[in-house]
Amino acid sequence: MRYRELFTIELLHDYFADGAARRIAIVPDRATRTVLAGCGTLAKQSGNRLFVIARTDDGTSPRVAPAAGSALTFFLHAEDASLFSLSQLRFNAAAGERFLFSNRDAGVVDGRLYLQPRNELFDNTKAYSLGRFVRDGAGDCHEALADLAPGSSLNNAQQWRKLGQLAYADDAQRVRVAGDTMVLPVDPPSDVVSVRVLGFNAANGQYDIEKRAEVFPYSVPVASQSVSLAALPDELFRVTVNDTGHTLYHRSAADWQQAFGIVRVYIDGGEAATHRVLHADGSFLSPVFAIRIAPASVLWQYNARTDRVRRVFDASATIEFSPVEARVFRSTLPQRLREQAYTGITVEYNDSNPLDPAKKIDIPLASVPGPGNSALVEQSGTTYVVNHVILNY
Repeated sequence: MRYRELFTIELLHDYFADGAARRIAIVPDRATRTVLAGCGTLAKQSGNRLFVIARTDDGTSPRVAPAAGSALTFFLHAEDASLFSLSQLRFNAAAGERFLFSNRDAGVVDGRLYLQPRNELFDNTKAYSLGRFVRDGAGDCHEALADLAPGSSLNNAQQWRKLGQLAYADDAQRVRVAGDTMVLPVDPPSDVVSVRVLGFNAANGQYDIEKRAEVFPYSVPVASQSVSLAALPDELFRVTVNDTGHTLYHRSAADWQQAFGIVRVYIDGGEAATHRVLHADGSFLSPVFAIRIAPASVLWQYNARTDRVRRVFDASATIEFSPVEARVFRSTLPQRLREQAYTGITVEYNDSNPLDPAKKIDIPLASVPGPGNSALVEQSGTTYVVNHVILNY
């Protein structure tokens, strides 16, 4: 009996020194477990990778392959809630939204196959919020360092941090998860409500295949409308209520609440031929798909115990600190949390006795921001998370 990789999902997180995500389980849903078992295919996670391996007789093709056009579904579970303290992703388990990753509308960056589109192309006529990711014309990713009004420049190091040929999961992957019914707003209120449910068209990559269309007349204008998704497959749909569009992921079973993300791997890759699981002739392609998570960015703040500390600075000029009040020194720009501590921070004193004014200290990196060492501060109109470090000098 021989096996070969059908595909691999790799979870990446830039907080960790080796780039491999921790504390995330990739779990197939019940229907996927049934499909895999029926095909003689196994799903096994090792560290930050999920390997899906298929039985093969000739080493070239699976003995039994999942049907073309079908999708395999996996849940992403955070095994430790501190994951979100380390990450740029913000997650509220009580909300009806989850991150949805798929090889259907996916991007290739620097040869890596991501399970999400490339980050959006920068547009200087748009406003961007702190932590938003964009790409430039050369494909390099940039992170917003503040809440930015229209007219910002990617070349301004006070506004954007250049990260290179990468792609990150962000709010663009958030979708509302809907059961068999979903109440959607009617804006502006109307006494006639037109509802259309549109499915994905693999031929053009658009959501333009009509699955359901209904018109609801009312005696008075209404501000909301119940939309039925019953009898439709567990799939992503575009729903329009009058002229307002909504993207919904229909999930008939209530089995997703404990997950922070949902992964959909389509065997034929949809429109993205580069993201196919199998060649067109059914032979192994064995792609390695990736999801990359960015670390949280925080302001570093030093609280001195005495007035003897005159200045805190980075000898390498990587991080700039400014005094914000008596005994408090704060970085002017947010710094990415990382597993390896920053070094080279210098504390300068207003006297030299008994301490050495050139004394070097390492930042004791607070790997998990919590109420004891972090808070929210407003700086230049943007609200940041700030990590506090007490200088015992």
